[in-house]
Order: sequence, then structure tokens, then C-alpha cells
Amino acid sequence: MDIVILDTETLGLDPAAPIWEFAAVRRFADGYEDSTEFRIRHDRRLVDLWLPTLPEDFQADYRQRYQPRDALDERTAAIMIHIATRGAQIIACNPVFDEPRLAALLRRNNIEPAWHYHPLDIASVALGFICGRDGQPPVEPWKSDQLADAAGVDTTKYARHTAMGDVQWTLAQWDLITGRHR
Repeated sequence: MDIVILDTETLGLDPAAPIWEFAAVRRFADGYEDSTEFRIRHDRRLVDLWLPTLPEDFQADYRQRYQPRDALDERTAAIMIHIATRGAQIIACNPVFDEPRLAALLRRNNIEPAWHYHPLDIASVALGFICGRDGQPPVEPWKSDQLADAAGVDTTKYARHTAMGDVQWTLAQWDLITGRHR
């Protein structure tokens, strides 16, 4: 089965907060790899509602990297997300955050999500890997950055909290844990 490592950036933690950035790397069963990254246009009035709920560094990142003229309209973004994920196993850091938001975006545009029904959380995979390798779990709390570092992926080498940076970080963990693409 193909895998898709994906991530989104949103205007807040609330499920209604718009997705403004999407990135994914799809690994096909035959070894071919394809990546996509884009911004998603959203109603400018929502920015005033949601952006103040984010920490200042997230607000600054949004202001620096989001340009409406360079963003895809939601319908085009939904089609691209569907193409990128159709029939694949999703792997993400905290997929219970991304998957429902992506599913809602697709459904608003009359597209039924077609990815595999059981997404994998890279933090849970890393925790299992560490427990198996070390014979015991790492010290709690189990935060994704600490788990990645404990597994052997240097989190500081990735542009965390950007969609493609988080995809690359997740992919590095997957490759280390599975022994693929070294």
C-alpha cells in the first residue's frame, strides 16, 4: 500500500479554524515518491477571528508565509488533497488533528475522503520503537519532539510547525524506524 506523510497548518486548534497550509509526501508501493505543498485561500474575515488565538510566533509565521494571491482556492485544494491521499495509508504527527479537518474540507467540496481508514501517529510509532529498542518507555511526558529525539531524529534539523517541515520530520522518523530509504 502507498503511504502518505502529511501535515497541515491551521489558524487555530478549534476544528472550525481554517487550514491555510498543506504538505504531503506520497511513497508509492513501487518506490516512486511525489511531494506537494501549497497554501489554501480562506475568508479574510476568519483571520481576524482565529489568528489572535495562536501564540505570537505562529501568528508571525502566518503573516510572513501566507499570501492570498499565491494560495489555491478551497475547491482546487480539496481536489489536490484527494489526489495526494486517495487509497493511501496516512502517517502524521497527531493525525486526529489533521484527518478530521481534511475530511471536512473535502466534504465541503463534495469529495468523499478515500484514504485508508486507519491513520498512523508517528509519535505512537516512535514510542513503540523506543520501548522495543530500550526495553522500557522514555521518561514522561511523551511529547512528539522528545520522542523523535529519543528515537534518533534530531528535531532541531527540521522547520517544525511548517507543513513541509513537519512532513520531512515525520518522514525521517518513519525511515529510521522502518529502516527504509536510507
